[in-house]
Amino acid sequence: PSHDTIGWVLSMGKTKAQMPGNDIMPNMPSVDGDNEPDNEEAMSRNVYLFQPIWDDTPQEIVSQLLELAAESDEAINLIINCPGGSVTDMVSIIDTMDTIACPVNTFVIGEAASAAAIVAVSGKKRFISPNSKIVIHQASGGTYGQIDDMKADIMTMEQLNDFMFTILAKNTKMTMQEWKDKIGTNDVYFTAQEAVDISLCDGILTTALVTDNIGFVFF
Repeated sequence: PSHDTIGWVLSMGKTKAQMPGNDIMPNMPSVDGDNEPDNEEAMSRNVYLFQPIWDDTPQEIVSQLLELAAESDEAINLIINCPGGSVTDMVSIIDTMDTIACPVNTFVIGEAASAAAIVAVSGKKRFISPNSKIVIHQASGGTYGQIDDMKADIMTMEQLNDFMFTILAKNTKMTMQEWKDKIGTNDVYFTAQEAVDISLCDGILTTALVTDNIGFVFF
């Protein structure tokens, strides 16, 4: 492919990505003899989170992760462009990522907001495209009914909110309290470079990887 047709390039083993602090990209599928991506092979270990995290989406993501983990212990690539969704459904995806034997690497292409941001941060190796963003805020929701039921709902929401900040603290250089202070009550936006600087991601994807070793291309 020429420079004119390249979107974001994910390199395979022998090619190095130029990223701050981490110059090795995850292994990606090889190309065929005509230097075009082998679509069947390229797609085989990729999972796409392109819909809000509710309804059927989390079940589909979890099912795909489990199926791929059963096939091989090679890394899975979770590619994310998602506005967020249900915190409880987010938990099902993260718990699956943490319990299967193979590593799950995350790639933010566009936006990872709210629950999707926490999924992205939970990857084994975490990457973001140059113009993408990550958006983080407190858990939100509503409740109604009897007072005791509403109190129970609010307590559950507080527990889920703490879980979210626990995940952020576990996977970044900031403590849980530092994250709570930083997020406050507003949406907080991080550019790709800011996400790397604050350790939400490990590196920024680059288009400077146009070689015979191209593994997968986003057009």
